[in-house]
Amino acid sequence: AGDRQDEAVCLNNLGYTCDSRGEKDQALRWYEQCLPICRELGDRKGEGVTLNNIAEIYRQQGKYDKALEYYEQDLAICREGGDRKGEGVTLNNIGRLYRVQGDNEQALEYYEQCLPIHREVGNKIMEGITLNNIAVIYDAQKKPGNAVEYYKKALVIRRELGDRAGEAVSCWNIGLVYINMGNLSKALEYITLSVKIADDIGHPSLGKFRDGLERLRAARRGA
Repeated sequence: AGDRQDEAVCLNNLGYTCDSRGEKDQALRWYEQCLPICRELGDRKGEGVTLNNIAEIYRQQGKYDKALEYYEQDLAICREGGDRKGEGVTLNNIGRLYRVQGDNEQALEYYEQCLPIHREVGNKIMEGITLNNIAVIYDAQKKPGNAVEYYKKALVIRRELGDRAGEAVSCWNIGLVYINMGNLSKALEYITLSVKIADDIGHPSLGKFRDGLERLRAARRGA
């Protein structure tokens, strides 16, 4: 019928479906067919979405240079169109890409760029994710004070959102940092809370949290 717009939508949906089924190469083929149609139609929003989808597949495949190339194209479109929410999400994705490659300084730079954007647009979910990501980097850099600060900020967001699973993980992470700092009493407080929440909601990490709590109690008795 010559309906190029609907064709692009169908191609993107096929890509998404194959991606969800784990068929990454096939998903990529669908997305790569969709991309030139979006450009032909001048559909910048659709182009940005497709670029991001392609970048995600390359990231999952460990092709980080290719992923970065497509994320940066998506970022340019977000900025061109004034899509601040999309800009924040893409900056976070680029930060995550650097993080998995072990480039913590570059990752931190991107996380710190996207955090105020999440706050500006009221994207609480991404704000919590980015705060946690920053905490992970500080933890890896052996900066426990900074790590605790950002984990606690992420914890506040997760409580605001009613994200009980995220709250359990945040409490666990805070507890681990306190263990590394040698503050076993504060660690006990947070890890006990992580176990309680995980038990309440049937969290899959409940066993790990309980084992950690027992080890911590044993360490305190030994101390």
